[in-house]
Amino acid sequence: MARKQDHLRNALETARQFAYEHFPNASLVFLGGSWAVGQAHVDSDLDLVVIDESVEQVFFEGIAFGGWIIEVCAFSPHEVQTFFEGSAKYRSAPVPGQIVDALLVKGTSSLADSIRALAKRVLTDGPAPLTDAERSEVRYDITLLKNDLQYVAPEALPALSAMAHTKISQAILDAAGRWRGERKTLRKFVMAVDADLSHRLDAALLSGCGGDSRLMIEICNIVLERLGGPLRTYPKFS
Repeated sequence: MARKQDHLRNALETARQFAYEHFPNASLVFLGGSWAVGQAHVDSDLDLVVIDESVEQVFFEGIAFGGWIIEVCAFSPHEVQTFFEGSAKYRSAPVPGQIVDALLVKGTSSLADSIRALAKRVLTDGPAPLTDAERSEVRYDITLLKNDLQYVAPEALPALSAMAHTKISQAILDAAGRWRGERKTLRKFVMAVDADLSHRLDAALLSGCGGDSRLMIEICNIVLERLGGPLRTYPKFS
């Protein structure tokens, strides 16, 4: 436990030094990600959210600093509401999600609390619902995926099953009107929506890697039913 606390102190000190050197005028700097929720490991980077008047537009950057990798998202205070609420359009809100649990590196608690309150509201309101065109696109993708799983060459099934696991996970979230996730957060989000189906999807992946696609095809059918059924056609686009 003492060693873990030492690592956290080092992470916070590195974050403060980085903010001092790279964003001296920042009004708020948050440390989010695994360090904020007590899940950091030796290879964890530092996820910083910076609110700075001098930043002209929202940007993301990965920087090596003091033996650490710093992942920075920076924007001006004037962009906060627009940026956060814009997350709904893309159904992905990693930055508001980080701020809710983040540790305050620089700035006043009152200002940090107001930003956290906005982030919580955005997360609670949820993403924008799928448009008819977007729903059709997801149905089309899962329908083709199901067909591929039925007829794919055995040697290609493990790779296709891995792809299917990700695509179906996102489709489950879309069908439920929930925020999308990436990498390790994807399964966490699916578990929160439907733990039983998430476990079955994991089992289908293992089965697919072993050469049997039947479980994955079954889950495709379940997700397609939630989305309105299979779809083999799509509207004209240019």
